[in-house]
Amino acid sequence: MRQSRVVLVGDANLLSTGIASLLRAESEIDVIFLDGEDLEVLAKVRGARADIIVVLSIDGAASLTWVARILHENPETPVVAVGLDRPDMHTYWSGRVRQASPGELLSAIREVQQVHQSANS
Repeated sequence: MRQSRVVLVGDANLLSTGIASLLRAESEIDVIFLDGEDLEVLAKVRGARADIIVVLSIDGAASLTWVARILHENPETPVVAVGLDRPDMHTYWSGRVRQASPGELLSAIREVQQVHQSANS
């Protein structure tokens, strides 16, 4: 499997730092962390040419707002939404939504990698 560029979008907090560290330990993942939730970050997401975008938020409702904005501007890029206030996370790609537990983040990213890379091959 080729290396995938994963862009993390969220506030620089313990959640973001921990997930970035977890993903950086994986050889098939190139991690770019974008701190904040503003229009400047949306422009940086577009420029990052992500294979997968992970939206992290303490507030799950806020993460869904960012997911909608990011999907609108990057409709072909899979997005994973993780919030601390809910015991689940969601992946969005190709018009599909999948629910998973936060403990499944790495396996969900790998699943999205495989599906997305197969579709683009």
